[in-house]
Amino acid sequence: MDKTWMKVDRRSLQFDLGFNQFLKVALDNARNPNNIPCPCLKCCNNRFGNIQFIKDHVYFNGIMQNYASWKWRGECSYAARHCLSEGSETVEQIPDLGGNEDVGVLSDEDHEISPDSNEFMQFVEDGDKPLYPGCTKSTKMNGLVQTFNLKAKHGLSDSCYTYILILFHTLLPDGNEVPGSVNLAKKTLSALGMKYEKIDACPNDCILYRDLNVDAKKCPSCNASRWKLAKDGSEKVGVLTKTLWYFPLIPRFRRMFQSTVSAKELTWHARGRKKDGMMRHSADSPTWKMVDTNWPDFGIEPKNLRLALSLDRFNPYGAVSTYGNLSGCVVKGYNACPICVDQTKPYRLKHSKKLVFLRNRRQLPRHHPYRKQASAFDNTVEKDDASTPLTGEETFARVQGMPKASVRQNLDVMHIEKNCCDAILGTLLNIPGKTKDGVAARLDMVDMGIHTNLKPTAGVKRDKLPLASWNLFVDERKIVCNSFFHMKGPSRFSSNIRNLVSVNDLKLGNLKSHDCYVIMQLLLPVAIRSVLEKPVWYMKVFKGMVHNRTFPEGCIAECYIVEEAVEFLEEHMLLEDATTVANEIRIADNEVPETIRWLAGGPNKEVPTFRGYHVNGVDFNTMERDSKRSVQNSGVFLVVDAMQVGSAKDKRPTTVDMDFYGRIQQIWEVDYYKFRIKDETVYFSN
Repeated sequence: MDKTWMKVDRRSLQFDLGFNQFLKVALDNARNPNNIPCPCLKCCNNRFGNIQFIKDHVYFNGIMQNYASWKWRGECSYAARHCLSEGSETVEQIPDLGGNEDVGVLSDEDHEISPDSNEFMQFVEDGDKPLYPGCTKSTKMNGLVQTFNLKAKHGLSDSCYTYILILFHTLLPDGNEVPGSVNLAKKTLSALGMKYEKIDACPNDCILYRDLNVDAKKCPSCNASRWKLAKDGSEKVGVLTKTLWYFPLIPRFRRMFQSTVSAKELTWHARGRKKDGMMRHSADSPTWKMVDTNWPDFGIEPKNLRLALSLDRFNPYGAVSTYGNLSGCVVKGYNACPICVDQTKPYRLKHSKKLVFLRNRRQLPRHHPYRKQASAFDNTVEKDDASTPLTGEETFARVQGMPKASVRQNLDVMHIEKNCCDAILGTLLNIPGKTKDGVAARLDMVDMGIHTNLKPTAGVKRDKLPLASWNLFVDERKIVCNSFFHMKGPSRFSSNIRNLVSVNDLKLGNLKSHDCYVIMQLLLPVAIRSVLEKPVWYMKVFKGMVHNRTFPEGCIAECYIVEEAVEFLEEHMLLEDATTVANEIRIADNEVPETIRWLAGGPNKEVPTFRGYHVNGVDFNTMERDSKRSVQNSGVFLVVDAMQVGSAKDKRPTTVDMDFYGRIQQIWEVDYYKFRIKDETVYFSN
């Protein structure tokens, strides 16, 4: 059958005639005329419908250009053609072929069909069978997929699922396609998945028992046995010590490109990405560009895939450091820092029995004031230069067989911040098991000459710890926990903080990584402020007013004057009726924009009000509505340009941004007939 019409414009007469012939062949060879695979670019033979359904889809989306073998339309596959070409020169042996087409000659496109695709097509063809004779609502594949979803969703055991299949098999009419056990169901669905390989491995991760070592009994590197050892030391031949489960990548990549949706996403970085010089995607990174430069033949093809290793807390063998194995860097012990490596200067805590790294001030600029503040750190003045991190070549030189790349070790900042948050909250709230303040920590501080006045004193039953600046009284801890308990964040901002606080136990628990980020960056300073004396935290407000360090007093004075003016307007002028006086504006009639004309005409006197609205992906509510909700979306933020002077004689005033915060009281929609404007009444405060 001629297939050249598939590559012409679908608005042409040639496409129309060829497609109608295609539909006729598909209808003649269909088992069910209402359940024919659709070959459009969107469905890719994965959706089914009648002739009109297929016709609408193909004319709207276009037909698959690589759909060369019409196996699902009655045409034999490449394997069948190959058998015919070897055994016979005629085609009368296969009645499904509609005519005397010569199938002995194979086109180049037929050779490109992979065995995996044929296996998948056979599976779909088998799954296209009706669930039982005469069924038009469901197929064998749909029934299996839906029941497997229920099994996974509700945690059904294999035996329970087998009994359910047996029940369905007995309830449905004879000749149904319901498998009789879970093993038969998995075997039917196995074509959807991919195969894996089990490879024996050395217990110390030295080698894999394959290729030259496939018959080895011991590891040639560490001499460890391939088999497990019994209690008496004898080898259990056949019982493996460790097994690697290998999932081949290439068949999975092929499966990804069989879907138009995933294929489009895999090449999005080349066709749909915004390229403005900003770091928005992995393709904007120096590593990606380095691959394009060093291997131009690889980088020019958008379909070529680049793989990245993700080791986010995946370490099934606790004795092995996955990160260290892959990066060639030891992540524990005296040289645990992946940046300093051999230049790491650890300190062993005698009482806590831990290694700490206190020389981090080396990374600061040469004349930073923290370098000279000995008493605030470890009673030493830091004079050393910053350590030089390993380059990508030096890193990968430690691991044999890896290519050259400009990649350094990436620290997991998210989990580091979570660990710091748990430690700070545990210490402030004195949470058992999480606090870092104890007898061992105090004794180590005394040994290092830090806060020697906090040395533990001997008691009758246990040592007593003198109060430190980070110790909160019970009443203060209650205030902090109540502050967290009554905090509200915007929608989709974080978890509901109220659910994370236990006021009775005075602790926070079940914190996710993002919750810790929000608490550390935004909420913890507010909660701590509630237990500090007013002069302490209000000084922070004054410091925020300083934008010119040469004249800090003048900056504070000018900002304070603006704050007083705003408070006066809130309390007096905004509460009284005010008359707006505007100067006369003389503009020629032909120069007046249309928007100004509609504004001059005045709005509709009927003004609808709302308690909330959604704009630009953000929810806004009034204060009244927020009072009844667990989230807060009535807060607004405004940046105002304000002029500041250092003194009355300052001839060079500066313009800086001042921050104002407010809450929405009312939301209006002003109708100017031609367009509408949403407006709100906001209570602002500096």
